Amino acid sequence: MASHPPISRLQDVAPYASIIKRFEINRSRAKVVLDLDATFARGSLSKVFVGTIYVNGQAPSKVVAKFLHAGPEYPQSQLFLASEVSTVSHLIHPNVARFHGLWWQTEFPASFIHPGIVVEFVDYDLLEYTKARPGERIRVLRGGVLALQYIHQQGITHGDVHPGNIRVDAKGNAKVIDFGLAQIQNMGGFPRIDGGRNPRYCAPEIFGSDEEEEPQWGGGSEVDIWEAKPIASSSDVFAFGMVFLEVMAGVPPYTYEYPPNRPYHELCFAVARGERPRLERYAGLSNRQKGALQRMWEQDPSARPTMSQVVDMDSPLWS
Repeated sequence: MASHPPISRLQDVAPYASIIKRFEINRSRAKVVLDLDATFARGSLSKVFVGTIYVNGQAPSKVVAKFLHAGPEYPQSQLFLASEVSTVSHLIHPNVARFHGLWWQTEFPASFIHPGIVVEFVDYDLLEYTKARPGERIRVLRGGVLALQYIHQQGITHGDVHPGNIRVDAKGNAKVIDFGLAQIQNMGGFPRIDGGRNPRYCAPEIFGSDEEEEPQWGGGSEVDIWEAKPIASSSDVFAFGMVFLEVMAGVPPYTYEYPPNRPYHELCFAVARGERPRLERYAGLSNRQKGALQRMWEQDPSARPTMSQVVDMDSPLWS
């Protein structure tokens, strides 16, 4: 498998203009046609559209293109784009969505002045796929773990692991997507953003580690934190444990403890002070799996297993 050195050691990560020049899709060799009438997904900083990439001499393939908002209210959007591209462009793994390059969509209004980040389209929603095929749950989940193990080995923390960011392709392979909140370990020069996380999958350190520091909450169903907390790969381990619980039990984490009709800030406080899903309430888990999840959800990040330990076939998570 082709691979790059860990990104934290790379010396060629360049600012915005150089990133554009290096990764812009060559229009003489390829073109991207997007369906601009339908938004595939949207976030606080971006919109995502589905389309097709046509590369000379190759069969067309389906893609998604993520465009970041621009303008005075998004002063760091250029750096956010450069940061995400610097991350995804170095990831080559069968369980990570493939990066194609950057594409300018000239018909866009001024609110989208940046090129789009074009990656392969991954067909299925994780939860829908595994609900329809319960016998494939463990195999698919292991694919997600293999992706995260590889990402961590490259010196990257994904930073936003939840079911929506692990999709399944037409061959049944899990693929991790969306590195907009990823953090490159031991490398400065880029802003860090922690906006838009769902607290049901957040490790406690996302909310602050000081006992006197209140969890930050944006008032809706997502945490809106603009001053990044010092998260690491252990935060991804915690979050993947929540994904595992949801896939196996069929309900979101904290469904019984903090149902959707309760204010989300209550859940933020609960996670920060160490509350976890009471696993006796959740069906579909063996006792060994429950024990593994409890270790992945340790309050102290250093007490959690690494993703390499999680992926080990002898791990109780897989039995």
